[in-house]
Amino acid sequence: MIGLIFFSNKPPTTSDETTATFKVDNIGVEKDGYRTWVSRFGLTGTNSVWTVDVEPDGIDNFTEYLFGGDPTKSDAASILPRSGMLNDTGFQGLEYVYRRYSDYEARGLEYTVECTTNLLIGTWSTNEVVVSGASFPIIGIQTVTNRISTAVEDEQFLRLKVEEH
Repeated sequence: MIGLIFFSNKPPTTSDETTATFKVDNIGVEKDGYRTWVSRFGLTGTNSVWTVDVEPDGIDNFTEYLFGGDPTKSDAASILPRSGMLNDTGFQGLEYVYRRYSDYEARGLEYTVECTTNLLIGTWSTNEVVVSGASFPIIGIQTVTNRISTAVEDEQFLRLKVEEH
């Protein structure tokens, strides 16, 4: 799982509650795509390990790789997924935007946005998630925009799953 976004139409009941969170939880293995990427940036030794944050900007090498970042630059704000509420032209919902390689399938990567209404007993599904657009690739990276309506459910959770095959 790469990120988890929480949406609620209900007002917070305590000052500690928030309506959006982002969590990076990486479990990965080194594959040829990752090794090639590491070599491209001249990373060697411990700096090439996928759990290391070289610059540091709070993002480990593997997450930088998945979102097309540069492990030698502090680029977290520009590469991490972002989300926000949308209320335009009759659509009320949550928009979730992430970056991926345009050749993600050839790299053995699969990016999937899923939603659920309950984190404890809910089932994650792509049924309500709509891919509303994908940008033209720039230097092999494209931006993918997903939407989910918030008109029906009081609370919803979104996550981006990135899997290697």
